[in-house]
This record gives sequence, structure tokens and C-alpha cells, in this order.
Amino acid sequence: MMTKETREKGIDEFDYSDKTLRQEYEKKWEVIKILKSHYVAKENSKIILISARDFIVGKVRTTADAASYFYVFQQYGCFSKYALLKDGFTYAFVNFNKDKLFETFQNIEKNYKRFAEAYQKTHPEHPKPEPFDWKSVGQKNLLLAQSIIEITINYFELSSLNRLTDDNIIPFNKFEKEQIDRDDVYRVLNRIPNIQVKNDTLFRLLKVTQKSMRSSNNYVPEGLHSEQELRDFIYLKISSLEGLREINKLIDEKLNTNIASVANKNDKNVIEIQHADVRPFCVIDGKWGYLKFNKYGKKIKISGSGSQPFRLMECLTEPFGTAKMVDTVFEAIREGVKHKNKSGVYSSGIDKAKKITLIEFVIKEIQKGNKLQNKLEFKWDELKTKVWLVYMGQSIAE
Repeated sequence: MMTKETREKGIDEFDYSDKTLRQEYEKKWEVIKILKSHYVAKENSKIILISARDFIVGKVRTTADAASYFYVFQQYGCFSKYALLKDGFTYAFVNFNKDKLFETFQNIEKNYKRFAEAYQKTHPEHPKPEPFDWKSVGQKNLLLAQSIIEITINYFELSSLNRLTDDNIIPFNKFEKEQIDRDDVYRVLNRIPNIQVKNDTLFRLLKVTQKSMRSSNNYVPEGLHSEQELRDFIYLKISSLEGLREINKLIDEKLNTNIASVANKNDKNVIEIQHADVRPFCVIDGKWGYLKFNKYGKKIKISGSGSQPFRLMECLTEPFGTAKMVDTVFEAIREGVKHKNKSGVYSSGIDKAKKITLIEFVIKEIQKGNKLQNKLEFKWDELKTKVWLVYMGQSIAE
């Protein structure tokens, strides 16, 4: 630990090339951030309780490591007392001094940044790692990654992020029901800027604690997560969805480029895309019908499972890209639908022109709200005897 004399030195008096001091400030910076965030959330509380596991972040590997700095911050006047509660995993901090806490935070932040700058200047042989190159990833893995990213974005857009500590969880079954493996979720999310999957770290902490307490594997100490919880949930360190959105946009551009390149090749390659991983298909979940662009893609709600729009999409995606006769398509959308509705009268003797009009009406219903995400379009032959679905930019059907 730093001596009182060292602590009271001006900010320019440190040897910023000192490795030991740099490592100390990296840990102090993590601990003071946690203390400040909890104080801001509970500013009027005389006693603030903080779980020990909240301090396991960044360079701070153990609760003992974090606790070694509590005395230092007490000496700085950030709070009057602190103690570990009987459960062994919760710390109580008494009478925070706001002015001292914020002053200490600012001083540590300044020194932390100066140590980081000095380190980068003296270690040019250790440049900052390059961001993961998503453009080098194959199409199948891009589709998998995009599905994982979109599931994560959709979940946190509805449930909102915990921005106090940046600790957030998402149920694993959100991925499991899309047949996505746990390891794939970990690998993809750990490659997103400013996101860290904490499950492995929390599992190791649980096992180390159980071993130190000589307890059984079934005993879960207060403040830690059980093995079942670590299987049921993905624990993330994430403060913003922007990194996810940026990578998702990049992947989308890459996939659209792949599709366009295939569509612009000769007829054989256009037909081959129908059997690739990007082939759209329809699924029913409960009373709703959905479109999926690929096995790992998110479900896009079209309409009710027995409705005309969904029956039309089912017809034209089985198989995708195959031209269907007007009579075939009309029979598909007529099945299970009342003989009269706002679109017209459905009877066995209806003429071809009326059938085409009714099919076009259903197509317009599907196109509302950009359900096809500017990726698919409907095509007719010159005489309007056949209709089919293609990717944007394609025109040839099987």
C-alpha cells in the first residue's frame, strides 16, 4: 500500500513508469468506481450495503483484493467506518463523506489516466489489440452472431439495462429456444466492444469460496450465484447497447453484400442460394405466424397463423424462390378464410383477374410496416400467371 507521504504528493510527483504503482491504481480505480456508483444511488442512506462480488471486476480478482483498499479510502475520509457482515459476503459502509469521496475519485481518475498514458508510451511493442474482424467471418457464423446480438438487443430494449453497476442478466432460454449453444453465446458477446460475459468468473469464485469454507458443492454462500443460476442466466458486464447495434449493422451490411453478389451471378448460382443457410422460411408459434431469414435468425411476426398474409408467405417459401401458379397461391390464401371479406367474394368460379387482384391485395398487407426488412420482394411473370419471392435484386425463379 501507499504511505501517507506518498498519498499526499502532488499529481506530478509520481513516477508514472513504476509498474507496481500502475497496477495499484488500476485496482483502486475499479474499487472507487463501485463505491461512488452505490453512494450516488443511495445518497441519503447512513449505511450502504454492497455485495463483495460487485467488486470483482477488471484487475480486481478477489474480494480480499478489493477489501485491502477499503482501509485506504477510510483514511482518505471517504467514509467513517466499514465492516464485513456475518454472512461473509456483504460489506457495510457507514457515513459517506460526499466531498471527500468525489475528491478522491477525481484524483485517482487523473493518476489512473496518467499511468495508462505513460505505459502506452513505454510499451510500443504491446499495442492495443485490434478489434475483432467481423468481415473475415463466414456467412454461416455471421448469421449465428447476428441472431445472438439481436436477441440480446431485443431483450434489453424491453427490460432496460442496469446502469448503476453495469451488471445485467439475460435468461439463457432466450437463446436456447433458437437452438443456439451456450459456448457460441459466450464467444460472440465477448467479441463485442465493452461487453464481458461473467459466468466463468462467477463460477470460479463460487468454487474457490466453497473450497475455502470447506462446504459442499450444494451450499451457495450469500451474495454468490448457484451453479443452476449460472446455467439459467447469462451474466453480463454491459453499460450500453451501442456496441451491439454497431456490430449488428456491420454484419447486416456484410450479409446483404453476400446476397447481392450471388444474385448478380449467372442463373445457376441464383438457384443455388435457395439451398444456402440464408433461405427464408415460415414458422408458427402459438396463434401467430412468423418469417425467419435463416435458422438462427429472429422471428419476424407476419400475422395470425390462419390469416391470408401468413398463408401467402408459407406458400411462397415452400420452397423459397419457386414460382407458383396463380391458382395454387389463391387456393392457399383462400383455405380457412371466410367466403366474404373486404377484399371480395371467394368462390370456386372466380376468374383469374380477380384472383390476381386479391393476391396483390394480400401482398400489400404483407409489405406494410417493412416486415420483409427490404430484403425480399414479390415477382410476377409477364403474363401474371406465376408469382414468387426473391431477394432484392434477383428476378429469376426456379
